Amino acid sequence: MRFAIGSRSRRIGRSSRLLAVAALVLGARIATAQNLVANGEFDSSIDGWDPGTVATFLAEDWQGDPSSGSLRVLNDAAVETSVSASQCVVLEGTEPLIFSGALRGALTGDGTTGRVRIGVSWRTAIDCDVSSVVGSYLFAVTVDAPTDWTVATSDPATPPEGAVAADVQLIATKTAAGGSLTADFDAITVPEPVTAASGACAFVGLLALARARRSPVA
Repeated sequence: MRFAIGSRSRRIGRSSRLLAVAALVLGARIATAQNLVANGEFDSSIDGWDPGTVATFLAEDWQGDPSSGSLRVLNDAAVETSVSASQCVVLEGTEPLIFSGALRGALTGDGTTGRVRIGVSWRTAIDCDVSSVVGSYLFAVTVDAPTDWTVATSDPATPPEGAVAADVQLIATKTAAGGSLTADFDAITVPEPVTAASGACAFVGLLALARARRSPVA
């Protein structure tokens, strides 16, 4: 009888550990989810982004890496307005997305005020054609032009029904006429969405591993 109990304990322990390993492997996959944004680190260029007439490459990395850089948007319009660089991102599903990045701003001119933003325009066309806008425009991240690099992260944003792409915009918004606003962006990240089921699986794995460690082995 003792042998049977011991064998059962060992089987339970092995099963718990296998479940834990499988779920934690999934958790590791989630943690290293692919960035939906191309060239969000701006290592050597702003390739992959539509610069319009306002964006340029800046040979200055937000973490001081001499081998990398960032993207700069200059808003020197005479009136209150927003200008941006953008990239069309094809959505992987309808799960909520989280937008994040390192942002910095510099204002010149008396009375000039402004904000540095990451904006999202949901689209029903995978090429982000302007005629395919659907749902409301979203300022995922907004910070008052910080003089030092600031890392900002959005709340989860759920694509509206019918959206298959997102036009991700790096925006310099002047909130007063005159002067100029220089906005710098780096480490722009939109990870693949993490489903609730995947998160729950990773949690179950952690729980199983904890139980396995406590389980006696005869």
